[in-house]
Amino acid sequence: MPIDLHFLLRIARRWWWLLALAPVLGGLTSYYVSDRQPNMYDAEAVLLVSAGVSSTANLGSVQASQNLTETYREWSTSPTVLEKASGELDYDGGGSALDEYVSSSAIKDTLFIKINAQDEDPERAADIANTVADQFILDVQDQTQIQNEQVRGQIAEQINQTSDSINDLNTSIRELETRQPILTTAESAELQELRQERAELESELKQLQDTIRQVDVDLASARTRITVLSPATAPQRPYAPQTMQATAIGVFVGMSLAIAATVVLEYLDNTVRNREELARVANAPVLAAITNAASMKRGGSGLFVLDEPNAASAEAMRLLRANLEFASAPDRLSSLAISSPGPGEGKSTLTANLGVVMANAGLKTVIVDADLRRPTQHKIFGVDNSRGISTLLATQNPDWRQGAMALSIQNLVLIPSGPLPPNPSDLLSLERFNTILADIGEWADVVLIDCTPMLSASDALVVATKTKGTLLVCRAGQTRNDAVRRSVTALEHAHARLTGLVLNRTPADDIDHYGQYEEDPEPKKPRTSRYYFGTDRKDAVLPRPVVKTNGKSPHGPETPLKEPVAQER
Repeated sequence: MPIDLHFLLRIARRWWWLLALAPVLGGLTSYYVSDRQPNMYDAEAVLLVSAGVSSTANLGSVQASQNLTETYREWSTSPTVLEKASGELDYDGGGSALDEYVSSSAIKDTLFIKINAQDEDPERAADIANTVADQFILDVQDQTQIQNEQVRGQIAEQINQTSDSINDLNTSIRELETRQPILTTAESAELQELRQERAELESELKQLQDTIRQVDVDLASARTRITVLSPATAPQRPYAPQTMQATAIGVFVGMSLAIAATVVLEYLDNTVRNREELARVANAPVLAAITNAASMKRGGSGLFVLDEPNAASAEAMRLLRANLEFASAPDRLSSLAISSPGPGEGKSTLTANLGVVMANAGLKTVIVDADLRRPTQHKIFGVDNSRGISTLLATQNPDWRQGAMALSIQNLVLIPSGPLPPNPSDLLSLERFNTILADIGEWADVVLIDCTPMLSASDALVVATKTKGTLLVCRAGQTRNDAVRRSVTALEHAHARLTGLVLNRTPADDIDHYGQYEEDPEPKKPRTSRYYFGTDRKDAVLPRPVVKTNGKSPHGPETPLKEPVAQER
């Protein structure tokens, strides 16, 4: 499977902070720890293993030579040697403590052994290496002497036993010889056997004496000698800590961990990340992908199509309006419920901006804030929320104009939520809501209904069954795939039409652009007169009475909606 470079770059952009932070933290941590370690010095003594004649004769191959050197290397740092060295050095903790700072190695294909000692004091490191080397040589000599004495002792013991046997035979022989010539035939034969046995023992004794003399010669020639070829000297530079190397390793480890964490997080990430994935999960068309805009940030007005009309996000809203017209063909999409799987995914902001875009396109648009739990539209447009759709639903034979607000944006009317009721779902389920929508539809070209999140309450499903279509808003990197599936399934079970989906807050790099949109470095407030229709406009569909502004709305004061003038477009 070929690697998609664009996909990898998109992942790197998403997790850039982790890929940058982990190596920095790894490098700084390694530098901090390494820089605070004490300086350690390494002193080295080199020993030469001089094999005796017999040993040399037995070294019939390079492997045999290496085995001999390896044997003495292990011996050089044995507990016995280190214990003796620690006694000479008066080292705290004895040989077990010294073992941590002393090591030995054999130079390949040679009879050289290196003994290394580490310490914070360079002079002390050299003393440790030399002391261990000296104690190793003495231990080898002691062990060799002990072995020689054991061999000679065994032969000497055999000589003594043989001499004793000869003496015993001599005694027996002399007793028999004093009785001659009156010995019997049997005694004469016994005397002859004793003399023969004595001769054999004397011959054996001579051989043993010759053997012990030869053993002394052989042991002297076969003795392996260990000599100090190069004594340890105080090193001039510490070998540790290696701060730069440790820092580089820390950076490498941090980057490796960051890459591994990114792979795991991407594998475990169950959120919608691009429009292709959203379309596949929902099995429905994605009508638009909205990029981030400055007005979406906390403190912004939220109406980015007015604040940033040339931005890519505003153009995406205009594309959404066009796609909704195509999606509704051949039937006119007179009412549209707008919801999201969960809270915080941008459905209310999208509803407001979509209403502005449709109104600017000449469509008489009414926005109804049917989110009777956490309403937002009155905050976006800066209008009073003392009356609204909840007021109309609680009124017998309501006139929708009594709860509507005519905005300064041509062709756009807002019906806020009004006071929050204790039973929003029951209120929206009333047949009266259908009547209100029908009345609004006699004047408006399209009604946009801002609903509660689909999975948070049943209100959205109730409204969706009363409209011509439903628009589901998902947020890139936040909405989970299973939440999308559950929302689509809920609409199917309620027999509500899913017109399409919108992917909100999509990174700009994930969207293919046809050309570039020029944007001001600091977006300016649009001139209100560009969207305002006052009473002096002869073609105004909704005449707006002159009232004193309350200064709440950034897009003009709100007034109660009066009876519309029936005019053709």
